Amino acid sequence: RRFPIFPKHQLQSAELLQITKEQDEELMEQIEKDRKDPPDYNLNEFNCTDYVLALLDGIGIKIDSEEGTWPGGGGNNPGDLGEDLVQDHDGVRKPEPDGDESEGTSGK
Repeated sequence: RRFPIFPKHQLQSAELLQITKEQDEELMEQIEKDRKDPPDYNLNEFNCTDYVLALLDGIGIKIDSEEGTWPGGGGNNPGDLGEDLVQDHDGVRKPEPDGDESEGTSGK
């Protein structure tokens, strides 16, 4: 199943996860529940990256991700998760549009 959430967004890193039919059904059920009753969002404690990691953890897929920092706080974020997928989980990285493949995006 593919989710074209951001059709014009170019991903810089990704990992293809194989899941069972049961995991897929459980994942979609949780997403539907969350659409009806969204979890509380907090940039530093429960943001979009935390949500995805929690969804995956809920179906038995554990992905550890380094936390980054930003002015006023810190936590999980897409840049660090992308780096972790590439470095620790055999993910794939596409080059930056300008050819730069710099380390991280969180300003650590």
